[in-house]
Amino acid sequence: MATGNHYQRVIQCYVCGSDISTTASKAMCEECREERAHERSRLRYVNYKPKIDADAFIVIYDPIPPEDGGFSRGALINREEMRHMLQPVCASFTVGTKLTNVAGEIYVVARRKGGGLKLIHV
Repeated sequence: MATGNHYQRVIQCYVCGSDISTTASKAMCEECREERAHERSRLRYVNYKPKIDADAFIVIYDPIPPEDGGFSRGALINREEMRHMLQPVCASFTVGTKLTNVAGEIYVVARRKGGGLKLIHV
């Protein structure tokens, strides 16, 4: 069968050896092509690390377990949310919660005398 200037012929997939009909001199079957694409995308994301804001905080430890309403380990909180969560109106943290910033500095949540919470550098 002719398609343009090329003839359709049966050749073997160069990966698995199954017979495929194509005009190319070297080709892969559909299964091998999909498998290779899947492997390529897996390798692309295997070393992926999410980019974190320079002013973000990461929860290291919360005295209250996540099942009871505490923060899970690794929760990411940006500076604006942090400021709001430390105010007396909200006070979302438990005293003793440990946080770290992107630079690796560790902070502990403590009570403020006038109400609300504050971060203490450890």
